[in-house]
Amino acid sequence: MHDLEHGSAFDMLYMVVQDFITRGNLGAAERALTHALKQSEDVGRLDSRLLELLDDVATRHCLRRDYAEAERLYWIGLETRERVLGSNHPLISESLRKLEVILRHTRGKEAAMFLAFRAMSLSHSAVTA
Repeated sequence: MHDLEHGSAFDMLYMVVQDFITRGNLGAAERALTHALKQSEDVGRLDSRLLELLDDVATRHCLRRDYAEAERLYWIGLETRERVLGSNHPLISESLRKLEVILRHTRGKEAAMFLAFRAMSLSHSAVTA
């Protein structure tokens, strides 16, 4: 894949990844997204649609009850959003909530409490700002 700064290359990649997801080929979608995320960060232009697709792949892993893979992908999304947007950006709370649901399901309420608290704090900060 070439430089994602060019709209047509990104649009083509986006359509290919969507097709992989639609066909249920989550492994291929994940590989393409991982490469695209790295490349787009390298050129300093991360398109939020990549992270939305990554979340979609993670959600589909949840539906397949592959919670470990879903958790891994949600962590990648969270870490990427934090690098790009900053750790206190209001959109971070959405990623934290998705992770909190997975952790609550797989590791119990105690493991998820920190993420829930942090998400609530970010949401509260956004409302009062």
